[in-house]
Amino acid sequence: MRSVTKGFWTNRSTPTLPRISRLFLYLGYVLFTVTLINWTLTSHDLERLGMFTGNLADVGFGRFGKPLLYAVLAATLALPPSTDTEHSE
Repeated sequence: MRSVTKGFWTNRSTPTLPRISRLFLYLGYVLFTVTLINWTLTSHDLERLGMFTGNLADVGFGRFGKPLLYAVLAATLALPPSTDTEHSE
């Protein structure tokens, strides 16, 4: 269980999503992924396995990942400059 909690996301705890819920969510995601890959290997559907492990991941990154990265970059650049004078000398 220690290797699961090394990530920043799983160690954080908020009132709406406590730490134990984050751990179970992460473990569920991992188990679902392992089950999906195992099922495709067992059914000998290597074309679909290639889709899940390669092509589909690229399409998902292109359609969802890149726009999210661009949105985060644009939101970060649109923030006003920090006026934190506590640390200035």
